Amino acid sequence: MTIDRIPFLKGKLVHLCVPRKEDMAHIVQWFNDPSILQFLASREPATLEAEMEWYDRVTKSQPHQRDFVFFLETKADKQLIGTMGLHGINYRTQVGSTGAAIGHHAAHGKGYGTDAKMQLLHWAFTELNLRKVVSNVLSANPRSLRYLEKTGYKVVGTRKKHSLFQGSFVDEHILEVFKEDFMPLWDAYQRT
Repeated sequence: MTIDRIPFLKGKLVHLCVPRKEDMAHIVQWFNDPSILQFLASREPATLEAEMEWYDRVTKSQPHQRDFVFFLETKADKQLIGTMGLHGINYRTQVGSTGAAIGHHAAHGKGYGTDAKMQLLHWAFTELNLRKVVSNVLSANPRSLRYLEKTGYKVVGTRKKHSLFQGSFVDEHILEVFKEDFMPLWDAYQRT
């Protein structure tokens, strides 16, 4: 029996859904696509077995979970297009980090990532009581940098020639967004 994806956060364009085992094949397909893989932290081939083990790990009940991963599903046609997570949460310092991958090529440039990130950040700041969320992006990925800046992130540092990208070392930008800077953006986003 297949169950529908369960939306946890509902955006204007996408829903952030609880992971399902049935969707792991999408992850394997996306994470083995060289055009997606080149921007991920891990550049190793993904196998269905490894992704199933990952699924089992992240879906186990943990009272003070430090990592949350969601699948992105388009609101209009319920198509699975990517993943987004909130990781390494430190509840003492109220800081976490985010990462995302839009694996479905036809979904690039349509605002899905921005909508999902806005929902995730709002939840992180209002429900988890985080005060700051950080992210990293390669200089070779200007599209990702633009969407992070759209959602309130600011570049606070650059690691020079830090990451290997297509045989050359490229800069890696460090970004962060604070709750007090994000909330006015959220209010404006809700009005549009």
